Amino acid sequence: VLHFEGAMLVVAGAGSGKTRVLTTRIAHLVEHHGVDPKHILAVTFTNKAAGEMRERIARLLGTEPVGMWCGTFHSVGARMLRTAAHLVGRTPSFTIYEEDDAIGVVKRIMERLRISAKDHAPRAILDTISDAKNALVTVGEYEAMAKDPHARAVAPVYKELEGALRQANAVTFDDLLVLPVRILEEHVHVRARGPAPCVPLLL
Repeated sequence: VLHFEGAMLVVAGAGSGKTRVLTTRIAHLVEHHGVDPKHILAVTFTNKAAGEMRERIARLLGTEPVGMWCGTFHSVGARMLRTAAHLVGRTPSFTIYEEDDAIGVVKRIMERLRISAKDHAPRAILDTISDAKNALVTVGEYEAMAKDPHARAVAPVYKELEGALRQANAVTFDDLLVLPVRILEEHVHVRARGPAPCVPLLL
């Protein structure tokens, strides 16, 4: 809780007080070190946990930590993406596709490319694309590595899917993690500015 400068790793099991440590540390950063809440990023895995963290911090501070970034990986990614959506061919009002929506797009692409859904299940195609995105493998990189029949079927769908999503002003849940990384990698001015300078805290 008292640690200020430099990275720190806390390893602890379930129910051991990780949330208490992080929320107390955030309050300490704000109260004792004068850190502006908008410069703090707290990331967790569920909306419930994020809400609980924000509530605990507000109780400790006696006021809402206005501007603090607190949410799930996907919600933080979405927030980052909406501030720079034009850099990845979207507008800030982009739609987030559920899995069924994404599968529907994949099916239409497969029909257009004459890829048989009997030979290659659309869900399996989408799962492979999801794995590639989460490994930060681009369309071009995937095409170059596609050697087996399944990968060769996936490659053109992956390529077409990116265009279809841009045209629909939509993203998948994977994109909420991948596109902010792409923006930060490819645009120095965004990386330098950032949505807000942050003291990252991970739960």
